[in-house]
Amino acid sequence: MAVPEGLFAEPKGTHVWDAYRTAYKAKYSVEPVRNAKSNTLCAQLVLRLGGDAAVNVVGFYLTHNKSWYVQNLHSLDYCVKDCEALHTQWLSDHRVSTSEANQTDKRQATMDVFQRVAAKLQAEEDAKRGTS
Repeated sequence: MAVPEGLFAEPKGTHVWDAYRTAYKAKYSVEPVRNAKSNTLCAQLVLRLGGDAAVNVVGFYLTHNKSWYVQNLHSLDYCVKDCEALHTQWLSDHRVSTSEANQTDKRQATMDVFQRVAAKLQAEEDAKRGTS
């Protein structure tokens, strides 16, 4: 009887797990927990990013010191949740920190206020011209 093809194939996320485990141990000096959930999360990274990119992104993730990632000890949950954003940050070699995001948000809010004031002043100027 022939063995069905793929029966003993390596699980989809094996290389991702290996990269995560190595980077996690280097960062925290302990082994991460490996269970059915972590295996599923590694496979999800492969499905969403492709094998090579998933391996690179999970390694990059462990170097990312965004406060939420550090606070949660670089749980695989957040790597999967943010994998497309992490992929972009990995490719551009630009880690977006919480501080940077907050500064960008404040700049946008300030610009929005100035734009509203400018629009109001322009409307008042237009109104004056229309009544003269």
